[in-house]
Amino acid sequence: MSWAEPEGPKKPQEASRRYTKLNIPAARPLRAANEAGATSFHFSHEAISKTRSEKVSSRGTKNRRGAAADHTSYIERDGAVAKGDQGGLDQIQAELLEQAKNNPELARQLGLEA
Repeated sequence: MSWAEPEGPKKPQEASRRYTKLNIPAARPLRAANEAGATSFHFSHEAISKTRSEKVSSRGTKNRRGAAADHTSYIERDGAVAKGDQGGLDQIQAELLEQAKNNPELARQLGLEA
């Protein structure tokens, strides 16, 4: 039987086969957290400096002339900073509290357990 063929009738002693669908992304519903509820993240930083000619760093990244100015304009663009008002934050908080009523794990993560 190939992966594209549908499964036929099973014998009583035969385990069912479920093929992994690698073309569909999988997402975890929750991030892994420690006992205190803290989650980890990865942060990587590399300086971009002004240069007169193209240079290759020890990590193999290229730094070309004008890269610092291009990076500055990218960072300072209008859409770079997420903006929100107090009403939006209040709405998010209300939605989370509503969801936490039916989700004990979410309530625990938000510190709402009694």
